[in-house]
Amino acid sequence: MAVHDVDLACSEREFPRLGRALRAKGIVHELRPWHVLQARKHNLKVEFASMEHWMVDLPEGCDTVMIGGCVFKMVSLPGLRELYRRGLEATACQDDEGNRAKHVAIAKKYTALCSLSFPKG
Repeated sequence: MAVHDVDLACSEREFPRLGRALRAKGIVHELRPWHVLQARKHNLKVEFASMEHWMVDLPEGCDTVMIGGCVFKMVSLPGLRELYRRGLEATACQDDEGNRAKHVAIAKKYTALCSLSFPKG
C-alpha cells in the first residue's frame, strides 16, 4: 500500500523543537492554524497533531501497531471517527476556497470511516 499522508501526534510544546529538527534535515514544514505542524518532502506529507488539542477524550483509547521494527500507538476506529468529526466541526465555517476544499475532503473521509467496521480481537 502506498501511503503519502501520515498523521502523528505529539505535544504542541514540542512543535518548536520538532521544527528545528526538520529544518536541520532540510524538510519543509509549516505550523498550521488548526494545531498541526505539517512537514512535506517530495510527495510525502506528515502532520504532527497537537495531543492537547485533538486527542483529548477520544473514545476507546489506542491500539498498537509495529512498522519497520518501531512500535506506535494507533488511534482506534471510533477514535479516528471522532477526530474526523472534530475536523468537520472545526472547518465547517471556512469561507476561503482552500479551507473549503479541506472541509469537503474531511467530509469524504469521515463518511468512509463511518461505513467501516472491524471485528474486535
